[in-house]
Amino acid sequence: MGIPRLKRILEPHAERTKIPASEIVIDGPSLAYHIYYFLKGNLNNSPFDQPSNELLGQTAIQWLDRIQSCGHTVSAIYFDGFLPQEKREERISRLLGLSSDLRIYFNQCPDGLPPKKTSTGQQQPWSSRTRNLPTKRPPYPPFLVPAVLEALRNSPKYGSLTKLKPGEADVFCAQHVSQQGGIILTSDSDLLVHDLGQDGSVIFYTDIEIDLDSKTLIALLYRPSSLCKSLMIDAVDGISRLAHALSLDYHTTLEQAVESTRAEPDESYPRFTDQYTAAEIITHPEIGDDILLDPRTSEITLQCLVACTAGAPQDYDLAMHLPFLTDSQSRTSAWEASRPIRELAYGILLFPKYEQKQDSLPSVHEFRRLQVASSGTPVKIPPTASELDQQATKLIDTLTRIRAVVGDTPIVWDILSIYEDIVSTLSQGKPRPLSLELLLQEAKGTLQQHSWDFVHFLAQVQATLYSARMVQQIIDFKRQQPDKGNLSPAILQLGVHLRGLPGLKDFPTLKDFLPVLRSVREGEGMSVFAKLCDDSEDIARQIAKIRNPQPEGRKRKGNSRGDRGTKRKSTTSHVGDDRAKAAVSRNPFSVLGDYD
Repeated sequence: MGIPRLKRILEPHAERTKIPASEIVIDGPSLAYHIYYFLKGNLNNSPFDQPSNELLGQTAIQWLDRIQSCGHTVSAIYFDGFLPQEKREERISRLLGLSSDLRIYFNQCPDGLPPKKTSTGQQQPWSSRTRNLPTKRPPYPPFLVPAVLEALRNSPKYGSLTKLKPGEADVFCAQHVSQQGGIILTSDSDLLVHDLGQDGSVIFYTDIEIDLDSKTLIALLYRPSSLCKSLMIDAVDGISRLAHALSLDYHTTLEQAVESTRAEPDESYPRFTDQYTAAEIITHPEIGDDILLDPRTSEITLQCLVACTAGAPQDYDLAMHLPFLTDSQSRTSAWEASRPIRELAYGILLFPKYEQKQDSLPSVHEFRRLQVASSGTPVKIPPTASELDQQATKLIDTLTRIRAVVGDTPIVWDILSIYEDIVSTLSQGKPRPLSLELLLQEAKGTLQQHSWDFVHFLAQVQATLYSARMVQQIIDFKRQQPDKGNLSPAILQLGVHLRGLPGLKDFPTLKDFLPVLRSVREGEGMSVFAKLCDDSEDIARQIAKIRNPQPEGRKRKGNSRGDRGTKRKSTTSHVGDDRAKAAVSRNPFSVLGDYD
């Protein structure tokens, strides 16, 4: 986020200097994006070139190691665990922009994704019908920030320093240096407006240089007290007044902004400063010093804690901003098939406390790919605790039946994701699940990794894994509360069954998803589907074709695009639903340089 032009307009007054040994506070989300831009570099605009979750996490740790090797001490790393309601409109606007960019990207690559560059920099062969590479970049990796957070939490060196807080990270970064001194590393110019105390200062990631021989860090240092002195503005609120002037008019010059700080502020100034002096932070006895959740899961968890508090308004608005997936524009959102698992997550958050309030359950609205501004997609929550337990028991039963065939192995989660797709497809009255179509193509050797069908189903699998991860994290969070959060035996048992979920670093990617499908087909996956869907003759026939694929006959004329499916109508299904039965080497230390 940040204030447009604030950094640029103050840059001539910042001091480029060798930074002496200092206490360093890290703005975690900004670090994640800084690492991403370095790793992405100037590679082709293809999702095949996206850095993996594992590489993002490893590089973030190596980057911090390099900072500390210069004599500095990383004293804290803060991540957002909650964003204020005031930013809802801005977040929806950003989501609309991401959705629009993905539509443009999809239209520029109708026959499938562009391939990655080879190690020699040459473009791999691509469809002859696509003459130009896309001008739009693909979306960011969907789990960019939580992947870096997870890696830092699991690091022996940085785990205890990494905190997910019940507010915006920049608020806690500013509080830390205002009380203890130090330097904040960030990409967010908002931090220049916060009260950093007399000795607090800011360095932007793109301004950092390292002298490897002398192990010194050289950077532009933004110290608000020095900036105010250089600009001859008030030391208390000068930077804030200047930033307010810039926020009102993009074309305001530095001289005009400085002059405005000497006049009486207008009526909009208090509202502007509130976001820095009275930032929204959730306080609740169940929140500790570090919230052991992913950022988006933390946000919905804290909202539910507030909604369940005595005196909270009955119409409290619960919003889940899901990670933005790269999926096919000709199909419904890749999040849809796993929605029943997330319904379970939201129900666990709201029961039994909301039941004790004797109020009707609030609605949860999910924000994923958008065409126009909206209030999100409403999600149905099991209306009673007994129905919640029934859904949990069905998921336990499904996992138990899968493990009975394949054992307690990682393939369990791939099979669950495919089964979710089968259930969702049949519940909509459609006969051919995308997952089984792709497995048949893989069996025949005709599967195209660059097709939008392949990309879309990978996104569905990622969504299913993340949804199950939400349930697992929420159960673990509530188990830490008094009386284990009053969780029922069924919910506690479900938590045990979910403990083998892969970490974000092990989520499938475009580069390794084809072998995943092959292992499902060649292993016992097809036997599992035959057992789980034994009442569906149509699914049984499709499974038989996958087991004994016939050579391709003469192809009929028609649409040759990899994405033949029409957009599905959004409906609700659930795991175990009876309706399913009825029917490259990199130098990580170079990240200290600038990026585009």
